[in-house]
Amino acid sequence: MKILLVEDDPVARAVMAKILSGHPEVRLTSAEDGEVAWRLLDDPNRFFDLVLLDLSLPKIDGFGVLERLRGNPLTRNLAVVLCTASHDRATVIRAVALGVRHYLVKPCTEATVFARLAQLGLSPPPPPGTSMISAPPPLPAAEPPAAVPPAPQPEAAASAPEPVPESAPAPESAAVPAGT
Repeated sequence: MKILLVEDDPVARAVMAKILSGHPEVRLTSAEDGEVAWRLLDDPNRFFDLVLLDLSLPKIDGFGVLERLRGNPLTRNLAVVLCTASHDRATVIRAVALGVRHYLVKPCTEATVFARLAQLGLSPPPPPGTSMISAPPPLPAAEPPAAVPPAPQPEAAASAPEPVPESAPAPESAAVPAGT
């Protein structure tokens, strides 16, 4: 996910960059004011999936950047998350009217940032110390073997019919009178 971070405060920008740098799917570009942000966003050779935007910016404020984004057919549907200390009712209403997808109030925690980004399709980052190299899925747990009933035992020789020799006469009860 290509993210443009627009933040004029170097400490806040460094904190957010640190949070996002731990995610292997994030490719981060930063802008320190609205004018630089707009030049990056208006460049037809650049593409961003998301803008993290502060409102209090020098040169062009966050609302100015938003208005330009929404006025441009190439950027009007770009996802924007505000990350700002401003959270009064009028600011929130104006941001929503300009199509802001989510609103983060500074200072932002790592958990809050990734929760918002997950709502926009970015998977959560891996736990610290784990590798992003994909491993084969774990094998399913083996189930214990079911109890196998014992194999049937051959019946005792006394109950088995005795073989009849071919030359032996048929038993009387089996004899059929001739002519019937």
